[in-house]
Amino acid sequence: MKIDNSEPCYYCGAAANGQDHVIPKIILKSFQNDLTAIKAAPEIIRGRILTVPCCGQCNSILGAKYFKTLAERKAFLKVRLKQKNKKLLSMPDWTEEELSELGDRLREAVEAGIDAKNYILRRIRW
Repeated sequence: MKIDNSEPCYYCGAAANGQDHVIPKIILKSFQNDLTAIKAAPEIIRGRILTVPCCGQCNSILGAKYFKTLAERKAFLKVRLKQKNKKLLSMPDWTEEELSELGDRLREAVEAGIDAKNYILRRIRW
């Protein structure tokens, strides 16, 4: 399935550039090699979405982890995004007055940090 770049990541809202296998391929592959698992497969797969649009970072974080629901998968991802970006998320808020007191290069750096923080916050709130 080709992903339209305008389609958002199911988990964070960033531009999706791929797909996440909600039931990881490694688990589906194990069904092929285990007769007991093959019998259980229809119960696990029945009515399930098998893929969702996903950005590369979310897909990488989720990897081959299995969750019973998409909501659990999304909640896990939000926690990991917070952990991964702890330092950036702890960046203080700056007022326009405080920013105006900075030199041009320092102001650009601080504003880039603010933009990055806001981007992560939007992804977590999605």
